[in-house]
Amino acid sequence: MISVEFTNVLKNFFPTLTPQQVEADNLSGVLSQINSAFPGLSDYLVDETGNFREHISVYLDDEPLPPGVSANQTVKEGQRVFFFQAISGG
Repeated sequence: MISVEFTNVLKNFFPTLTPQQVEADNLSGVLSQINSAFPGLSDYLVDETGNFREHISVYLDDEPLPPGVSANQTVKEGQRVFFFQAISGG
């Protein structure tokens, strides 16, 4: 299983958001499963080209993935995926 966690900021848009355990081979599969539980979440995280949106950071086992990473990124059994929404303002 893959552990999936989210920054609390995402709860502003998805109030029932909770950590999940999913089975997937890549981030696209992870997104598909969490979108079933939280409709619209994958559209919020990924753009129409299949890349994560500019304001979304993705961590695999506490290591950040490079900006603009594709949702086709491979994940492995036992990994932890963390979706982090950047906060900006001034």
